Amino acid sequence: MTGLDIGIVIGYFLVIIAVGVYSSRKAQASSDYLVAGHRLGYGITFACLSAVLLGGASTIGSTALGYRYGISGIWLVSMLGLGLMLVGILLVKRIRELEVLTVAELLTKRFGAKAGVVTALVSALYTMMVCATQVIAMGTILQGFAGWDSAISMLVVGVVVVAYTILGGMWAITLTDFIQFILIVAGVTLVMMPACVHAAGGLSAIGATLPSSYFDITSIGFPTIVQYFFLYCLGALVGQDLWQRYLTARSVKVARRSGIASGAFILFYAIACTLVGMAAAVYMPGIDDAQLVFAKMADEVLPTGALGLVLTAVLAVLMSTASGTLLASSSLLTNDVIKPALAYLRTKSKAVAKEYLEEDRMLLKASRRMTACVGAVAIVVAVWLNNVIAALDASYAILSGALFFPIILGMFWKKATAKAALASIVVSSVVILLGLGLMGTTAVEPIMIGLAVSGAIMVSVSLLGSRIKDADINKDDL
Repeated sequence: MTGLDIGIVIGYFLVIIAVGVYSSRKAQASSDYLVAGHRLGYGITFACLSAVLLGGASTIGSTALGYRYGISGIWLVSMLGLGLMLVGILLVKRIRELEVLTVAELLTKRFGAKAGVVTALVSALYTMMVCATQVIAMGTILQGFAGWDSAISMLVVGVVVVAYTILGGMWAITLTDFIQFILIVAGVTLVMMPACVHAAGGLSAIGATLPSSYFDITSIGFPTIVQYFFLYCLGALVGQDLWQRYLTARSVKVARRSGIASGAFILFYAIACTLVGMAAAVYMPGIDDAQLVFAKMADEVLPTGALGLVLTAVLAVLMSTASGTLLASSSLLTNDVIKPALAYLRTKSKAVAKEYLEEDRMLLKASRRMTACVGAVAIVVAVWLNNVIAALDASYAILSGALFFPIILGMFWKKATAKAALASIVVSSVVILLGLGLMGTTAVEPIMIGLAVSGAIMVSVSLLGSRIKDADINKDDL
């Protein structure tokens, strides 16, 4: 990297910090900090929804999968895009009607405080893990470009993300997402992808050089495609990070149209990154660590200035998702754990009640402090795991397997009960964690078993509870 390229990256970091400082003035209430006051229009909602999913898996992961499997590498990100669209089509109207800020708040209203707290903890773990994957990916990029130690790289970019998220919350994320989305389009789809395809000799040369399996949409394997559906599509449906972005829109109509457009763009982005990986398989075969393919190709084929732009674009992609999931995790813990705890203390102590009289200001402070704590944990986890797709698989397995049925049935099935929801979340979480520990984070069995256990408990316990209530009513009527 030249001085110009490094200067572009440093300049971008300074701009992002400045945006955070500016946004801190707009985040004067907890609703501003968590959902930007529900005031965003089509363009910026589309950019924010797109940016939150175009993270490490979409960029580094899709490129790595394209390098190994070819066009079939699009499945992972395609499932995320499908889940994003389904939230807009099926759920966003209901979410807005319920007037909730978090996934856990929905279950609190539907099933009570215990279910809400457990859901908040599980969802916060998922979003924190997704944040960690972005820190891993950013560290990988800096390691590949600048030659820094991976741990130092993760620490540097992690601190920048945590800093501007603490300062401005969702307002900072919204403004930086818009900047980052423009950089994504310019850097990855308009510069990086065409440059890599050209370096490999064009699409015809790629087609003539790579084996036929690279052009088979199912070459990654049907079990893997099924795994991606259950992990990423179902996970996106109940993900706090997506719900929170949808809630920033000023209306259901804006949210729904923006979500459909974002899902389509994400598919296009998946194809672009997969093509980068396929071009790399022709231009630079034999790379052992496929996570480094994107960085190595950019370093090889891009001229001075363009390299800095693409590096900035990729870091922007990753920082966007990292900040969104970081805020989602801290929002869950603040809104659904800290807030109920403060309410309980207020009923027990007049002194505490007086101290926390201005609840909204206290929640704003608590949100910022929780963001700092979650960010620190995410950075530590990133340094410890140091594998993008493994960390992402683990986080989505917990989310999809433990929360999908309680949330969806809680929204649309009147017979669902609080005991069923709580038992479903706790038991399926234990089953999934044990399965991941025994079979590995890439195994499909834990998520399938977890989903089956969750659904079975949710339905059977709810129906049993309903029958008991019906029996009691009949007995009383006699």
